[in-house]
Amino acid sequence: LSEGPIKSNINRLKARKIDLLAQLEECNAELDMEHKRLADLPKSVEEQKARLKSAIKNVADLTKSLKVISGTDAQDAQAIEEVKQIRQRAILAIQRYLSQ
Repeated sequence: LSEGPIKSNINRLKARKIDLLAQLEECNAELDMEHKRLADLPKSVEEQKARLKSAIKNVADLTKSLKVISGTDAQDAQAIEEVKQIRQRAILAIQRYLSQ
């Protein structure tokens, strides 16, 4: 047996220990963040519920403010046709007047 391989193995294990401690620290930080997220979850859920209630109320208010447009498409078409006829009669009357 010689000292060289044993010291080399000790150094390798120390380096591995340093690496593992760094990984453990990183893991602990992530774990802390997840614990915080879990603790904040009820508050986040309540905030989302409040936003949803507000949006629903807004939609309900907008729905209540809608005004019913009276009449049917057929009535609209008839009114448009009457206006076209009045326009056409006015054009004809103007043309007759100008041609006198």
